[in-house]
Amino acid sequence: MKTIVILFAISFVAVLGHREWTEEERKQFEEYKESCISESGVDRNAVAKRGETDENDEKINCFRTCLLKKYGTLNADGEFNVEVARVNLAKYEASEEKIEEVINACKDVTGTGCEKGRNVFKCLMQFKDHHHDTHLD
Repeated sequence: MKTIVILFAISFVAVLGHREWTEEERKQFEEYKESCISESGVDRNAVAKRGETDENDEKINCFRTCLLKKYGTLNADGEFNVEVARVNLAKYEASEEKIEEVINACKDVTGTGCEKGRNVFKCLMQFKDHHHDTHLD
């Protein structure tokens, strides 16, 4: 399965390790990023700020939701897809214990539309912040 969840690259790298992207992963991310910028109408400068953005910025939240859906972390209905998340997390060479910890922390996050994407992203970022000393190198 070639799908890589770029959200993990954006927000989990500090948690799960610093594996280099393949050229294919970079190209896929650029395609999805451009598509999601267009869909959400977000300012690309805001996208570049990564985690430093206003969590109430609807366009940023829709951009993040779009990426989550492109990579299958959220399905078309906006539900967290545990199996896809597990497969993609494994590509970052995290231990099974770490993968389950991340999934259990964020799989039941609620919200509707772009709010759901914001809340999932926020959960993942909080997880990263609270577990910064356990990342894999």
